[in-house]
Amino acid sequence: MWPQPSRCSRQTVLSAVAFKPGTLRMVFDGGTHLTCPADVSFKTWQVPGPGG
Repeated sequence: MWPQPSRCSRQTVLSAVAFKPGTLRMVFDGGTHLTCPADVSFKTWQVPGPGG
């Protein structure tokens, strides 16, 4: 089940963890947790920093 986009908007990410199997888990300051499992149809997660 996916959280409604409005539940994640304007919240601060407290933590984001990428696990070796490809799952991404994010925790927001409002208490929302978002877990995205890996999908072989897509590339792995990448989050570039300010320098690229």
